[in-house]
Amino acid sequence: MERTLVLRTAQTLGLGASATLLGAGFAITVQAIPAILLSPRDLLLRQWRTIYDVGIAYGPPFAVTSCLSLGYVAYDSYGSDSADWMVYAFSALCTVGIVPFTKLTLDDINATLIAEGGVDGGSNVLMAKKTEAKGLEEKEVRELVKRWWFWNLMRMMMPLVGTVMGLWTALK
Repeated sequence: MERTLVLRTAQTLGLGASATLLGAGFAITVQAIPAILLSPRDLLLRQWRTIYDVGIAYGPPFAVTSCLSLGYVAYDSYGSDSADWMVYAFSALCTVGIVPFTKLTLDDINATLIAEGGVDGGSNVLMAKKTEAKGLEEKEVRELVKRWWFWNLMRMMMPLVGTVMGLWTALK
């Protein structure tokens, strides 16, 4: 009984964290970014920066929580006759995969947008040191934010797949 409770709690926590991450990412992609693209350059950079700061504060912890929880479920399911453990392991990796995906696809864009918006301390100082502000025109800033939008949409496919596959396995 106790083992089942722990397993169900881990499933719920892992899938809940993955679904929350997915929902937040899609809200940013389909609501926030199109709205801020209507703003003038300097306001656009400040608004994007706020989205970035909130995302970097909450995204990785949700991804890691999901990965650890679903990883536990995969480990617990490993000895059974079913292949459920593989699906849970894949779900865990899909969700936490946003972290290296972000480093590979968005790091340069993030660094440029942070440098263009100015640095006011915190973790963004390290990111802004990767590049110097180039004084990009409004059109160039918009294009960078649109590239960021595209890669963020692609990034959200990972927790989408992880959530759907994990939920499908939990409900079967």
